[in-house]
Amino acid sequence: MGEYHMAGVTSDGKLYTWGTYKDANGYMGFDGEGIQKQNTPKLYEAIKEKVISVASNENITYALTATGHVYEWGNTKYVLN
Repeated sequence: MGEYHMAGVTSDGKLYTWGTYKDANGYMGFDGEGIQKQNTPKLYEAIKEKVISVASNENITYALTATGHVYEWGNTKYVLN
């Protein structure tokens, strides 16, 4: 998916992510827990809704929920809001 990270959605809408995110200064870490690189898939618990789709680009991840909300995280420096 991304340059340094991966994400996957289960059939019941749970999102799993792994890998790392980088910015111009190097590793940003993973999931806000001080982990530089997540080596195994980990349930992404920050989104409490059913996820229906996930996409990424280099060092950013996007998730679309069943209610139409879009979440983004990672290196969002170049994202247009």
